[in-house]
Amino acid sequence: MKPRIVNIVGTGRFPCQIDIEKAYVNLNCKNKIYEPDQYPALLVKVGEKNHHVTLYANGKYIICGVKSKRELMETYEEIRRKLEECGLLNNK
Repeated sequence: MKPRIVNIVGTGRFPCQIDIEKAYVNLNCKNKIYEPDQYPALLVKVGEKNHHVTLYANGKYIICGVKSKRELMETYEEIRRKLEECGLLNNK
């Protein structure tokens, strides 16, 4: 059996800091987990396929669970849009 792609991980950084507590309260996502005593990031699931996005206060993010570059970019655009809607990112 030939190998197949089952999980792609993408990472990057938004051009500003993110107020994680505000994001936890206001971000319109299906599932959100923020337990700062256990892990210093907000974990969310976005999109129809519930891709995982980890958001850090310094603006860094990790996207995982996607299976193609197209899914990666769609997930990035969706989380960026949601953060902008909450006033957590500049519209850049």
